[in-house]
Amino acid sequence: MEATIKFTLPDEQIEFECAANGSKAVAALHDIDTWLSAQRKHEGQTQVEIDRLRGIIRETLDDYGLSFDMIMFS
Repeated sequence: MEATIKFTLPDEQIEFECAANGSKAVAALHDIDTWLSAQRKHEGQTQVEIDRLRGIIRETLDDYGLSFDMIMFS
């Protein structure tokens, strides 16, 4: 089986970046999930401040060269 995805650049640059970096996004989210699990298990934390969690999510995405800024919601 073979699949080809075509993008019209630069008009579909954002869509191209999202498709090209999908595996990075999954890896980043896995790291976030692992961190949350460790916080509950090892740190005894049942609640994390929302601002702190949001910062950690953004830092992790940045570690993978990703950001929410590149995503356009329609």
